[in-house]
Amino acid sequence: MRKHTVIDIIVLLCILAAAALSISLVGSIHIDSSTDAFMPQQSSVVKINNEIEQRFGSTDAIVIGVSVDEGSTVLQPQYIKIIEALTDDFTSSDSVGRVVSITNADHIIPGPDGMEVVPLFDNREEEPIESLIEKLGQWPQVYDGNLVSSDRSMAAVIVQPVAGSPADDIEALLNHIRSTLKAYENQPVRISIVGLPVVKNEINRSLVSDLSVLVPIVALIIITVLFLSFRRLNGVIFPLVSLAIAASLIIGIIALFRITFTMATMLVPVLLLIVGSAYAIHLMSHFYEEIDRPTGLTSHETIKLVVRTNVLPIIMAGTTTIAGFVAQLSSPLAPFRMFGILSAAGVVLTQCTALILLPIMLRLTYKNGIKTVVRKPIAPAFHPLERFLLFCQRLMLRHRRLLIIIVAVVAVLLIAAVFNIDVGTNMLDFFHKDSTLVQDTTLFNERMGGAGVLAVMIEGPEHADVLEPSFLNLVDEFSTKLQQHEAVGSIQTVVPYIKRINFTMNWDSVPYEKRETVSDDVSFDFFSLDFSAESTDTEALNETRAAVSYDGMYASDFLEIPTDPAKYGLETDEDLKALISQFLVMYAGNLSMFIDDALEPTSTLLTIQLRDTSDDQVRHIVRQTEIYWEEHLPDSWQMSIGGGDAVSLALVDLVTRSQILSLISALAIVWIITSLMYRSPIAGFFTLVPVFAALSGVFIAMAAFNIHLDIITSLLAAIAIGTGVDYAIHFISACKRMTNGEATCDFTGIYRTTGKAISINALSVTLGFLGLVFSRFIPIQQMGILFAVSTICAAVASLTILPMLISIVKPAFLGMRTIAEKSDKNIPKRSVMR
Repeated sequence: MRKHTVIDIIVLLCILAAAALSISLVGSIHIDSSTDAFMPQQSSVVKINNEIEQRFGSTDAIVIGVSVDEGSTVLQPQYIKIIEALTDDFTSSDSVGRVVSITNADHIIPGPDGMEVVPLFDNREEEPIESLIEKLGQWPQVYDGNLVSSDRSMAAVIVQPVAGSPADDIEALLNHIRSTLKAYENQPVRISIVGLPVVKNEINRSLVSDLSVLVPIVALIIITVLFLSFRRLNGVIFPLVSLAIAASLIIGIIALFRITFTMATMLVPVLLLIVGSAYAIHLMSHFYEEIDRPTGLTSHETIKLVVRTNVLPIIMAGTTTIAGFVAQLSSPLAPFRMFGILSAAGVVLTQCTALILLPIMLRLTYKNGIKTVVRKPIAPAFHPLERFLLFCQRLMLRHRRLLIIIVAVVAVLLIAAVFNIDVGTNMLDFFHKDSTLVQDTTLFNERMGGAGVLAVMIEGPEHADVLEPSFLNLVDEFSTKLQQHEAVGSIQTVVPYIKRINFTMNWDSVPYEKRETVSDDVSFDFFSLDFSAESTDTEALNETRAAVSYDGMYASDFLEIPTDPAKYGLETDEDLKALISQFLVMYAGNLSMFIDDALEPTSTLLTIQLRDTSDDQVRHIVRQTEIYWEEHLPDSWQMSIGGGDAVSLALVDLVTRSQILSLISALAIVWIITSLMYRSPIAGFFTLVPVFAALSGVFIAMAAFNIHLDIITSLLAAIAIGTGVDYAIHFISACKRMTNGEATCDFTGIYRTTGKAISINALSVTLGFLGLVFSRFIPIQQMGILFAVSTICAAVASLTILPMLISIVKPAFLGMRTIAEKSDKNIPKRSVMR
């Protein structure tokens, strides 16, 4: 006996040491909570984004908004100083490729040689603010919604990180930006920070802190449930220690193998605390059931009996749970596959701790024997758990018609719900509407062009084809049409620059005449025109058509893409293309965000800013874009759509596909395993009864409460299958033990032991998952609620529908025999379902 005690102590110390070592590796875990981590690198949208980034730089800008109350203007000296200071500060960062704001942007005006590029804001001017306001009004197509709001209540500082910057550099840049902005907290302006990099970083920052809050809360809930269920201190400590060790070992595995910690894998430690509690609860429930009744067995014999009785059900239940998780390997999303692997490994660890560590702790605790404590019995009528079990038993035996009607109603609701579940993965929806990030983004979307981005890259077959006038007119027409979409705030292309340059070069002369031959008596003051935000260049110039005319042409006639060679003293379209190329070279500004080469570009980029990034709106815009360019582009041209919101849209389709594949795979694997376990295909279908109840509860709740299927909630199906089948296996195993070839099961005895264990576990799991409502992320809160619903549905189905079917069908795989079989053994066995 002493030898076994020493071995138990050594094993226990080794396990505790391994757990402590695992916890010490937490600091080395790499975190990536963005949707990028979910997208397969070989997917077309990822390849497109990589190509866009190589050619045009990063489209994922960090945008700082400087705003005042509506009705006021940000174009005042004190606010301009803030914008200028922020622009200068961020430009000096090594991680920044480019910073643009109203204080450092270029402006195109007529000059002695036709065109001149001047600063949009110049402190050296006599009245710099008035000049700035005037210049902004001259070119609203470029400035409004991009650098300043049309009502002038907000201005933006656009920070574009260096293309290909690692996540650590982006995080350092954002930390620098946040620390810089703190200096302006007491200023009479509101400074916000938006953009996809900001959202990704905010999720990363919240992920670890969220986990550090959720784990203690879930653990506290489990402790409370265990204490109320067993009313023994050891009944709380032992299961909790075994679960904590299993979770610690999984964290060690994540750190040791450098597995990226994503929004999916972060759930694994919490999941193990909740789901893994089932094995410990079942074992402890049976242990206390044995010691509370006189058996004449020693403590070691009692523990050995309990382990032997529960080892097969625990292994079988764990195997099917593992099968549910392993089904995630069919998912096209790598984080889902890793979630499945880690969860499966975690289930194995929780089984091992339940079957090895728990008996060790029990043997060490009761090495001197078990002291029987006489407890005052609680009448079933007054014990909530006993009353619940009694209700389930009566419902199963006496109200079967009602139960069948309920099942039929749920089946109809399920069919309706499946077709009404929305799919969406908008990372901004992870946060509450009252969070700073959401409020800042909402304000930016209302006043500016929008924080969402779609990038349309168009590539011609030859160099400089994208400068063909006919193509540029298509770009202009596309922008005008798409701008009418309610979700589109602004569209940035190279076209406004070409129009502006053409206009400033030719507004006061016929293009092919020398300037000195133009009549000197033509008087026209360019800056006297009304270029306010309410008036376009064309409208302003049309007012002076009679005053400025050359050979029947007016100044406004040159606010265009050159398409008529004769109008510009040229002969062919190739000459016009060369003219446009000269315009861009003369500009000498930075147009790298629109064309990939200043002289002979092979591709151009159209950046669509979105005010509404919901999946339906983005999908509609993408479809409109595809239809337009499919109709207008020759076959030799190529159009691709990228950007952060294109990734989110592609992820939606992958999530839907992943859900279907994992659901079918999990159901098939679980059915096969349970059929082999009980050597009967009918048994496999019986074990799926609580599973279908759990899935029905999940899908009906999602449809009823408009909960989207996203990268978090899509994991529910596999988890619900794995845990739902656990209850079925425990109940069926108990029936198999207590049938003994009789026509009926001892349901009263089953409800008293296994039924109690299922109820306690369901309560523990339900309350444990409800602890996820304390998460900062809405999808995780929703997942906690949905899983609580699925657990309740699975447990109730295991205690009502499953025993009802067993009592009606009397399946042969349980060893049950009908009354006729008992009186006449010659009845063919096929009369009993197998």
